[in-house]
Amino acid sequence: MKLDLFFKTDKKSAKKPEKSQEDLRASLESKLKSLKPILQEGIKEYEQALEEGLFEDQDGDQEGAGKSRKEALQKKITLLIDRAQKMCIFQGLPLVCH
Repeated sequence: MKLDLFFKTDKKSAKKPEKSQEDLRASLESKLKSLKPILQEGIKEYEQALEEGLFEDQDGDQEGAGKSRKEALQKKITLLIDRAQKMCIFQGLPLVCH
């Protein structure tokens, strides 16, 4: 039995050429820019809900429903921020990346 047949590599496992730091930064910047409108929309939604009093229990709501809405929206925004920070950390950039 030939060893080269046993250790045969397919096209998927072949090494991809390494990207330059410039390419990696451009890719990261693109990903972060795609998160920005989503995050801004979440913040806008939060501000609007705050103005409209949606974080207060409404008539017919169960007790604590307003608080649950507030926590759900805060969690959504926090997850987006965490995702952006993890992208920066993964790329070896400081936590505050633009």
